[in-house]
Amino acid sequence: MRKLCERVHADGTHAAWIFWCPACACAHQCDNRWGFNGDQDRPTFTASMLVEEITFGTPEEPRHRSRCHSQVTDGQISYYIDSGHLLAGKTVDLPDWPSM
Repeated sequence: MRKLCERVHADGTHAAWIFWCPACACAHQCDNRWGFNGDQDRPTFTASMLVEEITFGTPEEPRHRSRCHSQVTDGQISYYIDSGHLLAGKTVDLPDWPSM
């Protein structure tokens, strides 16, 4: 299994690394604004990542995603306490990319 997926531009050049966030149950991406240690099994991205709280879906069926503030270091995700989900303040192993 793999921890990261690579997103590429239409011309084939690197665009971003994408990892699965178990707290949000969705993907987060780190583009060239983040430093990357080059290790796809035990990645480290610098600096932290902040995904703001959003509401999406339809007015009849709104869906909500809480704020997610995290740091990926040596293959682990550390969630800052200002995150709005159940993993706030915890550190977990970066999961393998889910089968889809």
